Amino acid sequence: MKIKISPFAEMEIIESKDWYNIEKEGLGIEFIEELNLFFEKIKVNPLLYSPFNKYFRKAVMDKFPFNIIYLQTSEIVFIIAIFHQNRNPKNTISSFEKS
Repeated sequence: MKIKISPFAEMEIIESKDWYNIEKEGLGIEFIEELNLFFEKIKVNPLLYSPFNKYFRKAVMDKFPFNIIYLQTSEIVFIIAIFHQNRNPKNTISSFEKS
């Protein structure tokens, strides 16, 4: 199973990593490390996390208040968004579903 990350999710990863590094040196790296652990779990077993809606699943990160929204196909797991839990994911997901 391959993982592909949407440009939107990539942007959110970079912005979050940079913000955490400003808050505390090295914290952004910890964020990326935990994110990569979740990507590996999803890659090995895409059905591990609960359905978010009809098409997507949601993984909730442990150490950081972020959710990972993804779509599984037969060969690829597409990471749609990485977003802070205080933000409304439905705005991101609804705009993706329309495209």
